Amino acid sequence: EELPRFARFHFAGHWDPDGSAFPAAIAAAAGRGAKQARLPWALLPLAAPFNPTLRELIEMRPFWDHPVRLDNRELVAFLGEEPR
Repeated sequence: EELPRFARFHFAGHWDPDGSAFPAAIAAAAGRGAKQARLPWALLPLAAPFNPTLRELIEMRPFWDHPVRLDNRELVAFLGEEPR
């Protein structure tokens, strides 16, 4: 009852500004060096008509080019702290 009708709260989550920390953590957890390769964005439109996942992945490209960091200030103001 305390919430506005269409309340929207964001979790801050984890932040990896250049996209290198998560792959490094996975490689460390696996106990070996993980080889990284770039996604061939130019080839995705060729396969997208036959694969719905690739069609959706193409729509997510802006988030690879311009990272988005969610702001949890409203959630913290409402709850007191972000649950983890």
